[in-house]
Amino acid sequence: MNKQVIFLLGAMLGVVLVVGGYWTYTLIRPWFRTLAAGEAIPFPQIVALRLRGNPPDLLVDAYITLKKLGVQVTMPSVEATYVAKRNSIHEAYDLVQEMQSEDAAGKG
Repeated sequence: MNKQVIFLLGAMLGVVLVVGGYWTYTLIRPWFRTLAAGEAIPFPQIVALRLRGNPPDLLVDAYITLKKLGVQVTMPSVEATYVAKRNSIHEAYDLVQEMQSEDAAGKG
């Protein structure tokens, strides 16, 4: 093999490693946070969040906060609320407030 082919293969491998590392980092970080918080979510569910175009970090933070506040919530319900109110939710706190108001309306 000549030097150009080896260089191109090395560059392609480097790009694959960087992109793969980024995706792994962005998927493992929220999953690990759920484990550390004691509110484990299956890893494939985190992957599905990303594939559907929803921000796993925001949704996981809101989910953990809601569980710690004692709100009976599931990850699919957190995601559904985010999708329904996407334009007004900019951070996890906004989503927590929205879920708490829905919970209070359901009890009232």
